[in-house]
Amino acid sequence: MQSLNPASPSGLPNLPSSTLPTVEILELRTDYRSCHIVLPDSNERTAAIALAGEYYSFFRVEKSEARAQSICAKLMQRGHRPVITRVPKGFVVWTLEPNAQLATQATSARLSDTSSSLNSSTGAPSEKAATDAPVAPYRILVSPDQYKFCNIRVPDLDKRLMAICVDGLFYSLFKTLEDVQQAVQIVKKLNYRGNETIITKNAKGYSLWVLEPDARMD
Repeated sequence: MQSLNPASPSGLPNLPSSTLPTVEILELRTDYRSCHIVLPDSNERTAAIALAGEYYSFFRVEKSEARAQSICAKLMQRGHRPVITRVPKGFVVWTLEPNAQLATQATSARLSDTSSSLNSSTGAPSEKAATDAPVAPYRILVSPDQYKFCNIRVPDLDKRLMAICVDGLFYSLFKTLEDVQQAVQIVKKLNYRGNETIITKNAKGYSLWVLEPDARMD
């Protein structure tokens, strides 16, 4: 019986190292433009980069180049087109979103409506989304010692955002809920797009935070 390769932590099948193609790493910020996009099946603002007239959504950050290249190779095997950018914390993997639109100030203002619809929705992501888009990890932080509150700026918004800093990375506030199960349900719906998410426990309930890879502290 033919054995199957176990799934890797990225949610994609492992491949022999000899078959992994190499993705060029964008070293300079002038090679691309940081932005936020809106995807066709969602009103959510998603961190992205603009490159050669196309938009690539954030997938994840890896500390090593080898790990980033491995994930890109596996994404390409699934039909995705990734790119890699270098940041101080490591290497960021982005995937092409051919039908994405640039998020405007008006689009960003609708985020609260988006979170409400996610909270009330009982439908699961489409079969294609569930199979093609690997689920990103999330963590629940119960101690304030595990993170630091701050304000950040992102490239395409004039206003500053409330955020937390965890392991040197910034996560913007998405929504606060009273019930942890509701929070986890929304996070799972967000994560099928690859958004890295953190949940924190506080006096008001559970807050959802989404990674902003190109944010800077205000």
